[in-house]
Formats: sequence, C-alpha cells, structure tokens
Amino acid sequence: MKAQRFALAATMAALLGLAAQVPASANLAWCVYDPPVQVESPEGQNLTVNTYVYYLSSSSRQVAWKVTSDATVASNAYGGTTITVNVYVPAGAGRVHVVAINQRYKVSEEQDGFGGSVMTFTLDVPTS
Repeated sequence: MKAQRFALAATMAALLGLAAQVPASANLAWCVYDPPVQVESPEGQNLTVNTYVYYLSSSSRQVAWKVTSDATVASNAYGGTTITVNVYVPAGAGRVHVVAINQRYKVSEEQDGFGGSVMTFTLDVPTS
C-alpha cells in the first residue's frame, strides 16, 4: 500500500513539474486601474471617470504606477456634458490598451496606444 501511494505521489510530482515548464500564453494582459478622476458638470453634478490601462507586455508593469490622468468638462449641444480625459502613458510602457468609462451613465471609449504618449478620450454624458 505504501508503495502505491509513493508511486502515485511521484507520478503527480512529475506531472506538476512538466506542467510548470509549459510556456505562458503570449496574449496575457496586465491591467492597472488608474485612480478615478472627479469632475463637476456645468449643471453641478459630480461625475467620476475611471481609466483602465491594459499593458500588453509583462515588462511594462515596471512603469505602470507612473500613469496619470486629468479631465475637463464643458456643456455640449445636446444638453449634456462633454468630459475630455487625458491619459498620460509613460515612456517605456510599450503597447497599451486604455478604457475610459463613466459607470453612472455607462459611457465609455477605448483606444490602443504606445508608451510616451498622451491619449485623449471624449465622453458625452447625458446629465440633463
């Protein structure tokens, strides 16, 4: 009985060792959630815009904490608010995918870009 348990344990250890050597998927993305940007609409409503930065290479994680963003607001022709969000992606970040979203009104925009760039998003929010 002890021999069977030992053989089973040795087989499992060998299989786990082989599984650990399998290369990781190349399309793994690392996500960084940038602190939300708080803005006030011209009508006086408090609005929050969240930005999510997806790094498409694992080496980009080292500069992830350097991402910053800001936003400005203006009334639009539709009776709502236009929020312009600038996301500053640091040099060395490689290829990124960024999503800017206002959860309350379910308005979002996404773009692909590269490190060392400023990505601008325009969200039209129906605040009226």
